[in-house]
Amino acid sequence: MRRAARTAALLALLLASLPAAAVEAEGPVAREGWVNLRADRLVRDETGLFLAEGDVRVVVGRVHLSADRATYDPEKRFVTAEGKVTLVDGRTVARARSVRIDLVLDTGVLEGVAVFQKKEPQDPELLLRAEDAAELRAAGRNEAILYAEQVVRLSDGNYMAVGPSATICDCPGKPDWEVGARSVTLTEDGRLNLRWPVFYARGVPVFAAPFFSIPLTDERRSGLLAPNVSLLGRRGPGYEQPFYLVLGHSWDLTVSLGYFFGNSRDATDPQGNPVRGPGGEPLREEVAFRGPRTTLELRWAPRLGTSGRGFVAYGYDQSLVSPENLRAKRITNPGVGDYVPHRFGIQLDHADDWGSGFSDRVAINLVSDRNFIRDFTDDIVLRGEEALRSTAWAGWRAGPLLLLGEAEYFQDLRPAFPDRASVPPGYVESIRLFGHNQRDTFARIPGAAVDLARLTLPGGLGLSLHLGATRFAPLTARGFGDWGRDGLGPGDIGYPGPDPDGSERDGILQAGEMPAVQRFSLRPTLSRSFVFGRFLSLTPYAGWREEFYGYEQTSGGVAGWGLFGVEARSELSRHYGGVRHAWIPMAEVRHLLAGHETRAPSRVYDELDARPLRSVTQARVALGTRLDVSSEVGLDARVGQDVRAWPDPDLSETFLDAAFRLGPLAGSGIVRVDPETWRMTEAVTRASLTAEAGHQLRASFRRMAREGSARILASPDALFSDPDFFLEVPPALLDSLEAIGAGATVVPLRGLTLSYDLLFLPTLTRARLLEQRASVGYESGCRCWRGALHFAKRRNEALSAWVSLELASF
Repeated sequence: MRRAARTAALLALLLASLPAAAVEAEGPVAREGWVNLRADRLVRDETGLFLAEGDVRVVVGRVHLSADRATYDPEKRFVTAEGKVTLVDGRTVARARSVRIDLVLDTGVLEGVAVFQKKEPQDPELLLRAEDAAELRAAGRNEAILYAEQVVRLSDGNYMAVGPSATICDCPGKPDWEVGARSVTLTEDGRLNLRWPVFYARGVPVFAAPFFSIPLTDERRSGLLAPNVSLLGRRGPGYEQPFYLVLGHSWDLTVSLGYFFGNSRDATDPQGNPVRGPGGEPLREEVAFRGPRTTLELRWAPRLGTSGRGFVAYGYDQSLVSPENLRAKRITNPGVGDYVPHRFGIQLDHADDWGSGFSDRVAINLVSDRNFIRDFTDDIVLRGEEALRSTAWAGWRAGPLLLLGEAEYFQDLRPAFPDRASVPPGYVESIRLFGHNQRDTFARIPGAAVDLARLTLPGGLGLSLHLGATRFAPLTARGFGDWGRDGLGPGDIGYPGPDPDGSERDGILQAGEMPAVQRFSLRPTLSRSFVFGRFLSLTPYAGWREEFYGYEQTSGGVAGWGLFGVEARSELSRHYGGVRHAWIPMAEVRHLLAGHETRAPSRVYDELDARPLRSVTQARVALGTRLDVSSEVGLDARVGQDVRAWPDPDLSETFLDAAFRLGPLAGSGIVRVDPETWRMTEAVTRASLTAEAGHQLRASFRRMAREGSARILASPDALFSDPDFFLEVPPALLDSLEAIGAGATVVPLRGLTLSYDLLFLPTLTRARLLEQRASVGYESGCRCWRGALHFAKRRNEALSAWVSLELASF
C-alpha cells in the first residue's frame, strides 16, 4: 500500500509540468480535465506512455475504471485497459475484456462486454472491487442487462451495441426473456432503443419489429406502444397501433389507429330462411364493424384532488356503405334503418375536490347509434346494456348537510321489439341516437337538492330531510313522452307498434302520454333511538313525503303520503376461547299511510314518485348469526321473512343472505323465495375453491323472476315491493332469467396458468351456451414478464383470439 502511494505521488511530480494532462495521487473524483491514475506498478516508457499494472484505478470526471493493466497516452489523452475491466459511468456499469477511451472526444469502445443499467447509483469503489460480471449484476437492482461483443460509448453519453442480446428481466440466472437486435442504444436518459429486434421467451422467438423502444425508468416518455393484434368473432381480424404522448407533468394522451377486417355470416330472415339476392344468390350479412378506427384517450391530474379521463372513438364503418350488406340488413333486421357509416363513442370522467366541502364530478357516456355497444364491446354480458347514463353534479358538504346541483341524461339502447318476428310490416325506426328521429327518452336536467343525513335535535331526536327540485323532459322538439294513447313507446315491454289512431309522435299530448314536469320534493323524517342495556335497541321513526308536480303541457298536481314505524335489534354473543359466536335478531314494522293526491302521475319519473296507493302495514323479521373462528374461517348469515301485516295479511318473500369462508373454500349469496309457491324470485350466488398453488374451481348462479323480486322493485319508502298497494317502477324483464357460470384455473407448472370459464343460460330455447373463454398464460418466476393467449367462443359468433403481453418496467 505504501508502495502504491509512493508510486502515485512520484507520478504526480513527474507530470506536474505536462500541459496536456495531470495525474492526482489521491481523491475519489477527479477535477474536470484531470486524470486520476493509480496502480501497484506505474512506469513511463521512452515514448511517453504511462504503463500501469496491478489493481489499476482510473478516474476521469464521473467515469471510474478498474483493470489488471492500463496504458495512458497524455499527449492524445487516450486510455487503454485490459483484463477484468470494470467501468462505472453514473448508473451504467460494465464488465469488459478490454476498453479504449478517448478523453478528447469523450468516447470509448468496450470489447467482450456485459452492461448493467442500475436502478440507483451504486458506490463506485464497491463495484470496482467486484470479481466478475455476476457480482456486478448482483450489486443493486438492474433496469437493463446487455451482452455484446462490442459496445461503443458515444460522445452524448449513450452506449450503442451491435448484434447484442438484452433484457430488462432481473431474475437470477438466465433471464426468462431477452431480445436480440441488429443494434441497441442505451440512452443516458433511460431508454433501450432497439433496431430490428426479435423477442425471445425462454429461447423461443415470439415477436419481431423494425424498431422498438423500452423505457427503463418510471418517468413517462412519448413513443409507440405495443400493438393490439386480435381475431374477434364480430369484428374479425384487427390491428391497432397506439402512440403515447406526454403533454406535460400532469397530462398525457394515447392515440390509436387501427383497422378491423370484419366478419360475415349467411343472412337469414326472421323465420330463419336464407336471404337471396335479385339473381337468387345467397346473401351474406356483415356481423358488426368493418373499417378504420381511431381512438384518443386523454388523462389529466393537474392538482391534488383533480383528475380525469376523456375517451373518444371514431370509426368509419365500410360495411354500412356496401349495397349488398344493406340489402341483407333490411331483411335480417326489419324495423331498423337510417344506417350511417360514421360511428363514434364519447366518455368523460372528471372529478374535483376543492376542499372545504366543495366537490364536483362529470361522467359522460354517449354513442352515435343503438348498436355501438353491441359492435364494439367484446364482453357478451355488457352488450346487453339497455341504456347509457351521463351525469354531472356539483356539491358542498358540511357535516350531515349536502347541497347539490345535478343533471342526468339517458340514451335508450333497447331495440324497438324484443325479437325480429315481432316487428310489424313496414315499421322502420332510425338507429341513430342524435337528430330529429331520436326517442322521447326523459332526462333529468337540471336538478337541485338539499339533503340532511341526520341532524341531532334536543331530546335525542334525529332529523333527516330531502328538499329537491328537478325537471324531467326529453330533449326532443316534442318535449314530452309522445308515445300515443297506449302509453307505450319503442323498446317498452308490450309495444305493439305505432298507434293506429296516429297519436304516436303527433306532437299533441294525449291521455296515457307523459308530460314534461318540474317536480318539487319535501321528504322529512324524525327518528329516536332507545338502548335498553346491552341487549336491545329500539328506533321509532315517522316521516312525510310531499311531491309537487308542475306539468308543462297541462295543469299541475300533487301527492302526499306518510310513514311511521319502529325497528328493533339485538345481539347476543359469546366467546369460546378464540372463537366468537353471535345471534342477531331483528324486526321492523312500517306503516305507509296513503295521504292525498291530485293529478299525480300514473307512471313514475324516477323512484321518488313511487308511492302507496292504499294504506298498508309491512313487517320484516330476521335472525342473523356471525361466527368468527379466524381470518380464514368464518360465517355471516341472515334468514328472514317479509310480511304484509295489514290489510289482507299475506306473506311476501322469504330471504337468506350469507357469506362464508372455510380455508380455501369461500362463497356468498342472496336467495329470495315466494313461500306460497316456493318459486325462487331472485338468487345471486358465487363460490370458489382455491389452492395455495393457484388452482381454483369457481361457480356462480343468478336467477331473476320475470316480475322481479320484492327487494329490487321496492320503493324507497317500502320494506319490500307490493304492486297491489304501491305505484312502482315496472319490471323490465320479458321472461325469467337464469345464468350459470363455472370455471377452473390450473397451474400445472410454476408460472404456467390454464383457465377456462363458461356462461350457460338454461332459460333460452336454443344455443344455451352463451360464452366460453379460455386462456393459456405464463408469468416468469420473478414476475418480470407475463403473457397470455386468450380464446373466446360466443353464441352465434366465430372464434375470437388475442394475445396479451406485459414486460417488467414496460
